[in-house]
Amino acid sequence: MVEERPAHSLHEELSMTEPHRVAAVVYDGMCLFEFAIAAEIFAVPRSEDSAPFYEFRACSEDKDPVTVHGGLALHSSALRETLEKADTIVLPGLRNPERMPSPGLLRSLRRAEERGARFVAICTGAYVLAHAGLLRHRRATTHWRWASDFQRKFPSVRFDPSALFTEDRRVLTSAGSTAGVDLCLHVVRSDCGALAANTIARQLVIPPRRELESFQYAQPPTGGFAQDELHSLLNWVRNHLDAEHSVESWSRRLRWPMRTFARRFKKKTGTTPISWLTRMRIQQAQRLLECGNDSVEQVARRVGLGSAQVFRRHFRRMTGQTPSEFRRTLASRTGHSSRA
Repeated sequence: MVEERPAHSLHEELSMTEPHRVAAVVYDGMCLFEFAIAAEIFAVPRSEDSAPFYEFRACSEDKDPVTVHGGLALHSSALRETLEKADTIVLPGLRNPERMPSPGLLRSLRRAEERGARFVAICTGAYVLAHAGLLRHRRATTHWRWASDFQRKFPSVRFDPSALFTEDRRVLTSAGSTAGVDLCLHVVRSDCGALAANTIARQLVIPPRRELESFQYAQPPTGGFAQDELHSLLNWVRNHLDAEHSVESWSRRLRWPMRTFARRFKKKTGTTPISWLTRMRIQQAQRLLECGNDSVEQVARRVGLGSAQVFRRHFRRMTGQTPSEFRRTLASRTGHSSRA
């Protein structure tokens, strides 16, 4: 049980401490939209009591100003000095992921990891982290267009081709550009609670959470009756996570041969049925832990993972924390009590 603290606004609580320093790395050929995502979420002042409190800086080792896609020029701070003080470092995507990051940038990122900084890579920004060696044996993703190339170049990365975003020991990556919005909102939610993330999402007129649609298409959707049937099945499963599920039962429900089902499922989601189901259950568990007071055992049953032991094993593998650690972390950041 986390000790309950006196009630006051989240904005007041965050203002009592030093602001969380976010540094976005700027480089020639950077995807401007992905930089703008980080700037919009971490740099724009917000007056609501629920707004998070960040200090945002752009930094670069290139010439100043830096020319980005579209011919625009950005002024930035010195890279090394800024990254030495940053709590979170954002890596926007590269227009050409085959371009090798500079040795100086890679050294600065490694030093930042040694002192415990957090990394947020949007889309092909994952290439920068991989070149720095920061994704070795970590779960990560990137845009589906570059999935095969990424896996070939970085075989030690636990690559997830279907995730909208991943988080593994303070290193976070997203799929395409718009998935970077989901990722940055996830960061705010982790730092400041659901209310702060929902405030930003409401201002941007976007869903506060999109994980229920948490797969990127490895190929453009083909449409057709078969795909509609599969989409309906996935929606049904999301609403019945506590039920008994198997590949056999799903294929029977659609009246498809097992091989046909497996092939179409992988084409639509980019992953296997069991991996997808486990991810849906863990994401639902995160919502229940965040917003409810159910015990770990109760959450395990509600999401269909049975025993608390099985639930803890899957939860830790996918999030890097136990359910109780996840809940305590949220409680310590938002000032809410929790039931472990």
